[in-house]
Amino acid sequence: MSSRLLMSLALVAMLVATAWWLRQQVPGPDTTPVTLETQPDLQPGSLAPPPVPDAGVSAPAVMTVTDELVLPDAPPAAGQPPRVLLTGPIETRTNEYGVEEYVTRADISALESLSVGDQVLVSLPDAATPRRALLDNFTQKANAVRVWQGPVLDGEPTENVIITRGEQTTWILVGTATNSYSIRVDHHTGEAVIIDEGTANPGLGEEPLLTPPGDEPGPPAAG
Repeated sequence: MSSRLLMSLALVAMLVATAWWLRQQVPGPDTTPVTLETQPDLQPGSLAPPPVPDAGVSAPAVMTVTDELVLPDAPPAAGQPPRVLLTGPIETRTNEYGVEEYVTRADISALESLSVGDQVLVSLPDAATPRRALLDNFTQKANAVRVWQGPVLDGEPTENVIITRGEQTTWILVGTATNSYSIRVDHHTGEAVIIDEGTANPGLGEEPLLTPPGDEPGPPAAG
């Protein structure tokens, strides 16, 4: 082998060695696996996009400052409005005894839920506006008969209302400064018959202060 050939082979070997050494000096791609130990600031799921909420699942409620406020109790409701005992127009008719009487309708539910302290409105034929009374007394009589009574407000001291409720009938007695009325309410039909006691029983209207009837509901006795 000639000396020239030996020099060529030595040169090639030197070039190969130099190329290998240079390749070792260039950093390649980092293939180190990413873990929580090698990347302490990396949180699980931080590389993933936020999940899309399911349309059928309600989002959890977010607590806000207003959710923690304790609101004061609401002020007490105003007093209940007066109970309207008689409803509808008042019509006139003559009964089988030849006595003129007035017919209207009664609110049975209002009569069933009376209590002491209630104000009631009672329509009468001789007044454009109903009489307003305050029920300030209650009595439980025999045979489940209940009696409420009280004064007519804004009226004369002797004006009063007495409501006597039995199982099938309620009597409403109204004594005014000029007359007295008895009102019979049928619980089944809701019909209310108003009788002018000053006309049906002459002399009764001179004394408007009425007393409750006995255990069986009925109109006041004349005299």
